[in-house]
Amino acid sequence: MSKLAYVMQNKMTYVQVRNAAGKFVSPSLESFQAAAATANWSAQPDFNIVITNAPGEESWPIAASVFVMMYKTPQDAARSKDALAFFKWTLEKGQDDAKSLLYVALPDGLVRQIESLLGPRKSKRTELHIEAFESFGMPPIAGGSPADYAIACQPSSSSQ
Repeated sequence: MSKLAYVMQNKMTYVQVRNAAGKFVSPSLESFQAAAATANWSAQPDFNIVITNAPGEESWPIAASVFVMMYKTPQDAARSKDALAFFKWTLEKGQDDAKSLLYVALPDGLVRQIESLLGPRKSKRTELHIEAFESFGMPPIAGGSPADYAIACQPSSSSQ
């Protein structure tokens, strides 16, 4: 469950927060999306961008990225292939589901970038960067060292 969904479903009190543009905004799918939309995702090949206090009058200032990691060379290629198929499905068909569960849908430009990375692998490509939704609860793979992983991120709300 997203933090926003938890707050809304439990009818909890929340506050407006002043963003980088000096405007007070409420936490919402729209304000989270506005923060994600301001990022130059193509500037980093692994999408590792800090979007906290993003510019824009509608941007929610307490935003962060969620990372999903997979082995570059998986021990179980079939499971890795299934995970990649799932990630592809989330991009192509899961955006509306994410919104209905109060998760941020990814900006269209970012989806296109990720889909190009999820396409057929080129023989010279040594890393595969992937994208997934926090909403589907995909945990990092346990074990291994950071050098064993390809890393990508996804915009989400952050309360920390």
